[in-house]
Amino acid sequence: MIIRVPGYHTAVADSDRKSLDQRIRDARARHHAANEPSPTNRGMGQGLRIAVELAAAIVVGTFMGIGLDRWLGTTPLFLILFFVLGCAAGFMNVMRTAAELDRRAREDRAARDGSDTNVKRSRASKDDRDQG
Repeated sequence: MIIRVPGYHTAVADSDRKSLDQRIRDARARHHAANEPSPTNRGMGQGLRIAVELAAAIVVGTFMGIGLDRWLGTTPLFLILFFVLGCAAGFMNVMRTAAELDRRAREDRAARDGSDTNVKRSRASKDDRDQG
């Protein structure tokens, strides 16, 4: 895009534009490479995500049980029940998250290796489960 100002004439040559485009691509590539998390940080982030999901489900279930017990006057009943339900929900979330992270890791590995046969196979089995 050329901006024309009265009394001032500028023209951008095609070679200057191509040079600018190349420098922008190079800068974006450097930016993406610099912001790529290390495998250690990625693993720590995934572990923290799983731990927080498990803890949050247990805490929510426990507080729901305490609240219901106080409201209904049935002191340990709902606390125990919702604690167990919170644990079950937390473990289900952990299993779901772990499966998702495993699927992503396989896709990344296949993309790096250049063979996407495992990705196609895992996607096909997921589609079969969704339909069944």
